[in-house]
Amino acid sequence: MKRTIRYFVFLPLMLCGFGAFATTFKLINVPVATMYKSASQNSETISSAIYGSRVKIINTRRNWSKVETDDGYQGWVKSRNLINQYRLDGNYKAKVTNLFARIYRASSLHQKPIMSVAFGTMLSVSKTEDPRWDKVYLLNGKQYWIRSGTLKLNPKNLTLKQMVALTRKFVGLPYTWGGVSTFGFDCSGFVQFMFRQMGIVLPRNGVDQAAWPGFIKVSKNDLKPGDAMYFGYNKVISHAGIYIGNGKFADITMFNTSDLQISDFSNPHWQKLFIAARRLKTNLANIQPLSASMMKKMQQYTWHKGCPVALQDLSALRVTYYGFDKKTHVGTLVVNRKFAPEISELFAALYQHKFPIESIKPMYEFRGNDDASMKADNSSAFNCREMTDFPNQFSIHSYGAAIDINPLINPYVFGDKVSPVEGKKYLDRASYHKGKITKDSFIVKEFARYGWDWGGSWPKGHPQDYQHFEKTSFVRGDL
Repeated sequence: MKRTIRYFVFLPLMLCGFGAFATTFKLINVPVATMYKSASQNSETISSAIYGSRVKIINTRRNWSKVETDDGYQGWVKSRNLINQYRLDGNYKAKVTNLFARIYRASSLHQKPIMSVAFGTMLSVSKTEDPRWDKVYLLNGKQYWIRSGTLKLNPKNLTLKQMVALTRKFVGLPYTWGGVSTFGFDCSGFVQFMFRQMGIVLPRNGVDQAAWPGFIKVSKNDLKPGDAMYFGYNKVISHAGIYIGNGKFADITMFNTSDLQISDFSNPHWQKLFIAARRLKTNLANIQPLSASMMKKMQQYTWHKGCPVALQDLSALRVTYYGFDKKTHVGTLVVNRKFAPEISELFAALYQHKFPIESIKPMYEFRGNDDASMKADNSSAFNCREMTDFPNQFSIHSYGAAIDINPLINPYVFGDKVSPVEGKKYLDRASYHKGKITKDSFIVKEFARYGWDWGGSWPKGHPQDYQHFEKTSFVRGDL
């Protein structure tokens, strides 16, 4: 909920323009921006980001900006390759589904395109009377033209089976150190790219991917299509690929050729270098981008221009939960996509443990009204609004980095103030109530395991927000 008065301790920093709430975000305004280790084109290339990607500004130096991408990777890019505003003048959100899509000044191929963008680039477009062409609206607000056959309107995340089938489309693309797009891949960049097509954001490098909590370990004798594979020397991971079945895997390597290829796992070269394989946990398939109808409702009630997180950086997470009626239900949480995999894991654990939850509905179902949602004992996450007692300061919920659970039974308490008011009858925290959260509850321990802080454990003299969980790393300004 928004009443996170605990942030008195951070107020001086926020007023001085530092801390989590002063975070600046921009968008990549070139087809692909190279990220360097330091503010020089002569330094090592460490990664890249495609057109429209949202990045956090960490530092600036002359004509350079140090940025952080949604996978947590940091590097320096040319400041001229960034833009402040994202224009959404089109009627549709569209994804480039060709290896590249060319953008033109007019609806004619008899001219040089102004630029080409990579597979997976998201664009804002409008349909025209000509079925061959769509209008496309770029980040600078200008209108151009694009071939309609290169796009997928209002795309959905791929299934694992669809992702595996798609890998062959990219065979022959070149190896590029630090590459994460069809302009060129490195090995872990390709694996990350393919999982992005399912809405899953893996860490950037192979070592971190293999340790990612959204994966489970599998042996090389139990491989299934879609498993990530990791190779290297002396048990140090230095190469990655994706198993596609029948003893084959897709990877981009300097072995045999420097292009993306289909490799034979039975080859002694790969058998010798194999280190680990990882499989996506099944519950992560429930993460989806916001639908057009959800975005429309959110723009009415829970999101507005100026909110600290863009709509495309939020995910709709369908979770199964154990109800107060001892039956299985399915609800939807709107969360920051960076945290969607671990939130999915958390709610899967709560369901398995049969921790009871009364209701899970997005806040737009309550027109963004906190009191109405709490009175209904509804559990929720994203809602863009101010913190109580901190005018002009966004709540942690505004970033999709906080969750309230069973708020009627677990009210917010600060002195004589109780929210919701109907929660007063649940103030005795020693008595039993279905869905109650205490310091010894399984739910507190499970959230803490993933680095989430519970509002019921805040120090004496601060509010006791028994319903509230927030991502501790975000409070430190890591988001």
